[in-house]
Amino acid sequence: MSLSRRQLLKAFGLSCISGLLPVKSYAKQNSSLPIPPLLESTRGQPLFLSLQRCQWQFFPGEHLTVWGFNGLYLGPTIRINRGDYTKIICSNQLDQPISLTFSGLNVPASIIGNVNRIMTPQSDWSPVFPIRQPATTCWYHASTPGLMGKQVYNGLAGMCIISDDDPIQQLFPQNYGIDDIPVIIQDKHFTFTNELVYNPEDEGFTGEALLTNGVFNPHITVPAGWVRLRLLNASNARRYKLKLNTNEAFVIIASDQGILEKPLIVDQVSLAPGERREILIKMIANKQVSLITNNQVMLMGRLGIPFERSNKLISNKVITLITLANSNRVAEPLPAAFHKIHALPEFTNVRTRVIKLNYPAAINGAVWDNKRIDIKVKIGSIETWIIQAEKPQSFYIQGAIFLVKSRNGNLPTADDAGWKDTVWVNGQIELLVRFIQFSTEKYPFLFGSQTLEYADRGAIGQLEISSS
Repeated sequence: MSLSRRQLLKAFGLSCISGLLPVKSYAKQNSSLPIPPLLESTRGQPLFLSLQRCQWQFFPGEHLTVWGFNGLYLGPTIRINRGDYTKIICSNQLDQPISLTFSGLNVPASIIGNVNRIMTPQSDWSPVFPIRQPATTCWYHASTPGLMGKQVYNGLAGMCIISDDDPIQQLFPQNYGIDDIPVIIQDKHFTFTNELVYNPEDEGFTGEALLTNGVFNPHITVPAGWVRLRLLNASNARRYKLKLNTNEAFVIIASDQGILEKPLIVDQVSLAPGERREILIKMIANKQVSLITNNQVMLMGRLGIPFERSNKLISNKVITLITLANSNRVAEPLPAAFHKIHALPEFTNVRTRVIKLNYPAAINGAVWDNKRIDIKVKIGSIETWIIQAEKPQSFYIQGAIFLVKSRNGNLPTADDAGWKDTVWVNGQIELLVRFIQFSTEKYPFLFGSQTLEYADRGAIGQLEISSS
């Protein structure tokens, strides 16, 4: 490729300030993948989460002040068992009010968090969760009205794993941090002086720096055989399309609400903000493979905007897996089916609701009001929800699980498989929704945009699920 004189001058100018472009240089480096500490309850003892400021190295040798839990950016991975009652003592050591929620956890609204459980500075919130749902990957995060985007961006998010004794789980890797890997994906924006900046735009925040578990381009050495990645999109607004750099296939085994009916062999999977997936990658001795995403931008793509923020990614590597030459474990064949999904039959009397996600931020023309219940339903009931979005965004429902019936009039894709609580909406999507937990007027569930800036501006509704 030949360059014009103008392009060469721009390239020269850019090279002169390369010392002021840390993200561009550090994004080329490899980091060892940080594994969040595992926090487990033993003998009924409570778990502790301290929300606090802490120091974190996004760049080698440089510590930035961020938010997190228990002294770390992001939070520890909480692992709890089906059938247990788990108490989590959350202590707000920050200087502003914060509410937390546990997305994907199927518990009554009175203990799930949200606005009615705001922690003022130096106060605690101590829910006791009855764990009754099958094994799955959830996440906990800030849900403070009007501040969710900033607080999650600053580091108030973490993974939560529910385990059970279902024999099907024995087919999958379960050695946390070894062959069962938490992968928390985010995008950030850094200044030329290495400062972390949150400056959302009208359509939600996107940054040019892709981070996994808080670092650039991480790698991890894994054994041969199946390796399980628990994927969580903890970004504010960016959706990812993920694939392997070798273009080989991998296996989706679980969605937001647990194990799928059967393994899905795919070469790509998408992940909306708040969505979770569990995938298996087959590794053999002396192999290296990277999970990558879309929207990488090359150097020449940045020449015209060296001092401007871009919504494209500098690097597209999410994580690199490496096996040693002497690793001799093999990936055992998976069964043709895992479980029979209890699919809901077609009902002739199912109520249909249309939920319009308006732009810039409203639901059916109304912004969030914590004194208003937008939808009332009965527990155990089933409805069809047609979600229409004026701008592409992520959508979620608390206190319910759903199956995707159609997307823009077409059949669901592999991305839509299984029971879910979060989904990407680009146009129109039809959901079959089952309401499974109680909520009240005082403690309602929430539904609405999981694109955090839209949620902060009011694209949230309140849901009451009652017994009558």
